[in-house]
Amino acid sequence: NWGTCAPCHIVRPLRSKHCGYCGRCVEGADHHCPVVNTCVGRANLRVFLAFIVTLFAAQVTYLRLVADFCRAVVQQPGLNGYAALWRTSATHPGVVLQAYIQGISTMANGFLILRAVVCVLANLTTNELLRAPHFGYLVDDKGVFFNPFDRGLLQNLLEFWTHGRESPDWSAVFHQRMHAGPEAAVAELPRVSVTAAVRGMVVLRRRLVESRRERRRRREDDLLRSRGGVKPATLAASSAAADVAAAAAAAGGSGGCSSCSHSNGHSHTHAHS
Repeated sequence: NWGTCAPCHIVRPLRSKHCGYCGRCVEGADHHCPVVNTCVGRANLRVFLAFIVTLFAAQVTYLRLVADFCRAVVQQPGLNGYAALWRTSATHPGVVLQAYIQGISTMANGFLILRAVVCVLANLTTNELLRAPHFGYLVDDKGVFFNPFDRGLLQNLLEFWTHGRESPDWSAVFHQRMHAGPEAAVAELPRVSVTAAVRGMVVLRRRLVESRRERRRRREDDLLRSRGGVKPATLAASSAAADVAAAAAAAGGSGGCSSCSHSNGHSHTHAHS
């Protein structure tokens, strides 16, 4: 997402994105939210995070009030909330249905909050978090995830809540961090950071994949040695040919082929109509 934007006819800054729904480029683009019908970016990300946290608190409060209402309906104050909700479904189905819908929405909103918190602590946008391999500035020379904007958990958190509306020059930050080379930039990463954790998981996954490939190769080599160095495909073909020959010999009897005068041990083929 680093270059020129054809629809907007502008030079698109680093970490920005053109939104097809809004028809404009968004600085520090996080995602397009259909609920509020606008793009979430650097200018309004803090407001959006405050909105979903407030909404989550309201949803939890609503579910608690519904549980208290259901207990009052069944007249059992100490009853479990789910049991009270089930018993109330016969008399107040609308309340129960709305509670279930709200419960699903609450879980989805909680996931959004968790994802937003991870992005804040990593100094990433949601767009970068979900599509990191597609951005060249988020991988090192070995193709492993690397975030040059990560300054550590505390520093990222302070920057998120104290930055102004003007976005920093992310291109300058990127070149400054990568000036000494990818290895030096990786060495400068804080020991406690989301980038270090993600890089560790990626490296571990690659090692596990390589270990599985190595074990499979060793098993294939052991199988080849046990079968006299013959490849499994060739071995299977030879075995099938031997079975056909044995069946033909059994059908012809001990005197050779029934359709000719050759004796046992000859090798020829017959053309059948």
